[in-house]
Amino acid sequence: MRRLRYWADMGDGRGYRRVSETVRATRREADALLARRRVEHDADRPVPSLAEVWQTWVRPTLERRVADGEISKGTLQHYDVAWTKHVGPRWGAKPVSTVRRADLQDWFDGLTHGQADMSRIVIRHIYDECELRELCDGSVGRYPYRMPRAGQTRDKGIWTLDELGRIWQASRGTYLEPWLILSAFGGPRVGESLGVRKDDVWLWDDGPVPVAVVPIVRQAGRDGEVTERLKTQWSSHAAVVPGPLGARLAGLCEGAGDAWILPGRRPEQPIKRELLRTRFDSLVGSAGVPRHPLRN
Repeated sequence: MRRLRYWADMGDGRGYRRVSETVRATRREADALLARRRVEHDADRPVPSLAEVWQTWVRPTLERRVADGEISKGTLQHYDVAWTKHVGPRWGAKPVSTVRRADLQDWFDGLTHGQADMSRIVIRHIYDECELRELCDGSVGRYPYRMPRAGQTRDKGIWTLDELGRIWQASRGTYLEPWLILSAFGGPRVGESLGVRKDDVWLWDDGPVPVAVVPIVRQAGRDGEVTERLKTQWSSHAAVVPGPLGARLAGLCEGAGDAWILPGRRPEQPIKRELLRTRFDSLVGSAGVPRHPLRN
């Protein structure tokens, strides 16, 4: 007599569990029968959905990578948007073993280039985790799918020095002015400029012209959250604004304490990116110059 033990769902309502079966057989016959039972019940093993893999393993892993400085918080926010708006609603309830490449390709074809590209990254993370845990074949996430063609070419226009001067004049005396001077004439990225506190700014006046010096050591995200992790390891630098505008910037920031250079509706955070974009577009309109994206 031989006892066989294997995992199976016997259809009795008790679910996937360890099963014991006693057979009259030689050792070799028992080994062969056990191998056959395992093959017969291989499909019984419960397979998680894409949502379960995302929530249980992928999302926590990405959070740890943010904490360890491997990826930025902004990158995780992009993944969250792709999951919440696109991947989750369409694929979240699907068992990971049931998603076919052809179905994914058809779905990608109906998205914009940006939506499809970010969704593909999220799906790849999910299936990499599945392969690591031997839940299913992970190649469905790595397949070189055809991405939709990019839409309208991104506006790459920039303002002339004269146009920037007109935008500054439109901002003069408003709460936007210190940030505008830094952004237009000091050159930091949008998030970097919003991560500046007024007491970070100091004036160097030992040369032929005064120079406002602004250490860029942190950045603000889309919702005003601040981190000291910049876009790359080389991003930390000093932005400089020379001449009269530099002196103006330093004067506007002097004695203002640790207030943000452009505070939001909650004083403990800088302005949110969407609100800044609206205010900036209005400023550009009042200056009578062409509109270009804020990042330009």
